[in-house]
Amino acid sequence: MRAKQTVLILAIILLIASGCASSLKVLVGKEKLVRIPQIVAHLEPTLEKDKFLVFGKIVLQNPGESDLILGKINLTLQDESGNVLGKTEVDWQRQSLKSKDTLLAPVKFILPLEVLNKDLIQVTLFTNLIYKKANIQLPIKSKIAVLHLKSLKDSLMGPLELTIHSKLHSDILGNASIEYTLDIVNPFNVDLEMEEASLKIYTNEKPDIGKVSLTKILLIFKKQTQVKGTIKLKKAFSAIIIKEFLDGHAVRAKLNGILRIPKTDILIPFKIESVQEIDFSLFSKK
Repeated sequence: MRAKQTVLILAIILLIASGCASSLKVLVGKEKLVRIPQIVAHLEPTLEKDKFLVFGKIVLQNPGESDLILGKINLTLQDESGNVLGKTEVDWQRQSLKSKDTLLAPVKFILPLEVLNKDLIQVTLFTNLIYKKANIQLPIKSKIAVLHLKSLKDSLMGPLELTIHSKLHSDILGNASIEYTLDIVNPFNVDLEMEEASLKIYTNEKPDIGKVSLTKILLIFKKQTQVKGTIKLKKAFSAIIIKEFLDGHAVRAKLNGILRIPKTDILIPFKIESVQEIDFSLFSKK
């Protein structure tokens, strides 16, 4: 009995707040008709190329004995400071919901990648429900979800898939260069920009055989990007690298730099090292 009284009091408060005090006489003895519906959101954020997407559904359960006539759902998305990031409108799968029944509305909204600069996204729902038997309108405003973005950002910290191929070219004058090919696979669901990258060729005995700085490279999501270039060596290093190889010392390559998620402030430092099997060519290509 106490639970019924509580439900009735809540309904009365809502009706007064929404300007429906003139309909209170309908509620007397009608607490089974007017029961506050339950709204639950199941939302999952994800990334796709240059967009931030949220998929999911909003579920409405009608616990009362009156059918509900449903209005459109308006969703407002805000950051942790209350700044509006976007708005969208969603329809229920039907225009009404029978007593004791459950209904859902599929949700999909798209935001620019800049939202990853935020810590979280708050989702607020606005809608109107009408109790058909009591002819009472109930406006609903509720924060249905808070999406914390840390785990999504952390998922982008995994390693790139990288293979480095190198070939040494030299001539009879002692000039030498290393031709390199980088095969880089971006395993994530979002494009990445490689910035401030440098490729270094070295051995444990000689740490500065050759180095080159790379221009900004766009790594398309789920695809392989190939980068080619040449590192010119000083004449003294030409003989050194050949001697190191003949002495059985491993020739190594190291690529390091920063990955940026486009349109965001998210920077991911990286460093990748690999042992190189140098393919020697006695004469440089013409």
